[in-house]
Amino acid sequence: MNEQQDVQKIDTLEPYAAIVLWQAGKGEWNKWVSENPIYNISFGSVDFSKLRTKDNPDISFKGFTFPNGNVSFSEAIFGEGDVDFSSATFGEGDVHFSNATFGKGSVSFNKTIFGNGNVYFYTASFGAGSVSFNKSAFGDGDVHFSRAKFGEGSVRFNNTSFGKGNVYFSYATFGEGNVDFYEASFGEGNVYFYLTSFGEGSTSFHGAKFTGKFYLDNCNDTGKIKSFTFQNCTFIDAVVIKNITLNCVLDMLNTSFANHISLYGIICHLRRKKNKWGVKIVENKDDIEKLIRLKELTENSKNHEQALLFHAEEQRAKRWVKTDNIVSLIDMVFSGICDYGQSFLRPMFLWLLSIFIFAVPYAYLSEKPIQSLKSVWELFVFSAFNSVPFLTMARDVRTDGVGAFFHDDTMLTIVYPIMGLQGITSIILIFIVGLGLRNRFRI
Repeated sequence: MNEQQDVQKIDTLEPYAAIVLWQAGKGEWNKWVSENPIYNISFGSVDFSKLRTKDNPDISFKGFTFPNGNVSFSEAIFGEGDVDFSSATFGEGDVHFSNATFGKGSVSFNKTIFGNGNVYFYTASFGAGSVSFNKSAFGDGDVHFSRAKFGEGSVRFNNTSFGKGNVYFSYATFGEGNVDFYEASFGEGNVYFYLTSFGEGSTSFHGAKFTGKFYLDNCNDTGKIKSFTFQNCTFIDAVVIKNITLNCVLDMLNTSFANHISLYGIICHLRRKKNKWGVKIVENKDDIEKLIRLKELTENSKNHEQALLFHAEEQRAKRWVKTDNIVSLIDMVFSGICDYGQSFLRPMFLWLLSIFIFAVPYAYLSEKPIQSLKSVWELFVFSAFNSVPFLTMARDVRTDGVGAFFHDDTMLTIVYPIMGLQGITSIILIFIVGLGLRNRFRI
């Protein structure tokens, strides 16, 4: 019966008969299954909301055993109230909850055992209430939660075991509750979170183990997540986490990698608050350590651009917390000038602007009238060459410029400090431009 074609040939318990047997209770159901171990079960399109009563308000399959065959709850409507599949055992066929609709109430698949067939929750819709697969065990088939829509409650897969098949949460939508995969175990199949929408809760894979490849790619609505952690996770195969924007710092502390990791296009907005002096400081000091870890991982994978981005956030997190006031003030200026070496255009613009700015006091102090276009150009050339004092020819231009525009010794006592300040300012800005170019084109 392991082959799909064998499953298709066996008999099916159709919805009406399946409902009658289910209403007889767990004892009668499990007895029937023991006498009919190979059977398909169909609850497809059943409206369970009409089967709820005051005496039995919940829909319960708790402890039910299903035969070896396909089990279908496709397009079933469960209505408002709790749904309980905890400790249920499915056979070796496929399990279908595709397009099923769960209403307001908790949904429990705790300690549920699935066989080696595929499990489909494709486009399933969950209402307001918790959804729990804690300590459940999936077989070696694929697990599909693609396009599933979860409600406002928490979603938990804590200590859940996945088999050799692929696990899909692509295009799934989570609500405002927390999403937990605490110490979940994923088998040899790949795990996909592609274009997944996360809500406003916390998302945790704390202590999870991934044997196959892991993809977290182009996820939507991640800007409202309170926290996102992979702390203490173990990754055996390649990891790809890219193109996500978080309103928190991604936690990769104490993660173990045995293969390649790609962290690309990740933006972590540092959460900061104002202290009593009105200065913004990091809300959570642990974010500093998280950013150091992210920088380490991206540096090891030669992703210099992403590493520089994490370094910049690390410096902002340390500001006014790990560094003293003077250093923090210098850090703010450096951040404003070049965004910690990430921009070379910004300091280049400031350098060119400084040529015009310093030309103003030179024109004001000049003893030669600045009236013609030629004199304006000569003064601009004088300021420009004074901004590159390390050039040999700049020395002659400066000497000629001083002789042309300034004659009085008293005036020179004012001009020379301005020239010196311009030279120092220009050298600093040119150095920062070079730093930005190096970071931009680093191999």
